[in-house]
Amino acid sequence: MTPTTTPRVPGDPGHAATFPFPVVYEVVHGFTFNDLQTYDPVTLTPVLDAVLRLQDKGVHFIIADCGLFSLYQREISAALHVPFIGSSLSLIPFIKPLCRRPRRLASSRATALTSPGPT
Repeated sequence: MTPTTTPRVPGDPGHAATFPFPVVYEVVHGFTFNDLQTYDPVTLTPVLDAVLRLQDKGVHFIIADCGLFSLYQREISAALHVPFIGSSLSLIPFIKPLCRRPRRLASSRATALTSPGPT
């Protein structure tokens, strides 16, 4: 997880009550949201350090709390011996066979809106 003030409600991967099993978190310091949005593997060192710490703690699976981590799916997966999913979209190949025909999937996403300020 990147350091953020975003509220983590049940259902969000960043909220421990989302899962019916124990979870372990690592906050990635030194990796900004801007770094996440702009693909540059050079900035990835703090993320790799964090996922390797999780792996060393004995976790069996690592997920990211923002789909933008999918930009780094290859690099992060290559550094680990445990599975990593940077985006729920990575699950499409596993979900598609479970769907009835026609096998069409829909995806939704949220974007931040910038307020123009008080009117």
